[in-house]
Amino acid sequence: YLAINPKGRVPALVTEQGTLTETPALLLYVAQRFPDAKLAPLDNPFLLARMQEVNSFLASTVHVSHAHGRRGSRWADDEQAIAAMQQKVASNMRDGFAQIEQHYLAGPWVLGEQFSVADIYLFVVAGWLKSDGVEISEFPKVAEHYQRMLSRPAVAKALAN
Repeated sequence: YLAINPKGRVPALVTEQGTLTETPALLLYVAQRFPDAKLAPLDNPFLLARMQEVNSFLASTVHVSHAHGRRGSRWADDEQAIAAMQQKVASNMRDGFAQIEQHYLAGPWVLGEQFSVADIYLFVVAGWLKSDGVEISEFPKVAEHYQRMLSRPAVAKALAN
């Protein structure tokens, strides 16, 4: 795997032009590579930037909060420091999802009426809440979004495999 991604982390996507890493980059690539799927508002600079804002927040803030509970050794060698990070996971996830609940769910989808790759990423990250000690029901908009995602045929098919 290190030959594909020297960072040694997922995700990585091997394309005809080279390997891409980092979730926001991969999601935008897929949306642009398959424009007929309408996975991003490619014709609207503001909404496209908003989508990237959400994806970046999920990657740089929420995902990191989650990772502190599982991979604290990336940030500290001291066992007490790692334990302290683990104790903050639920609180930090709540803070992140409060931001999502208040600022990033503009309608049924992250971008309002338009489904995008941000909805896919939010679905994945929201799926981590329970293992992080947070009930998704604390965030009604997020919980409704999660249920909407579960009802999408592609999601049901992916979860069945």
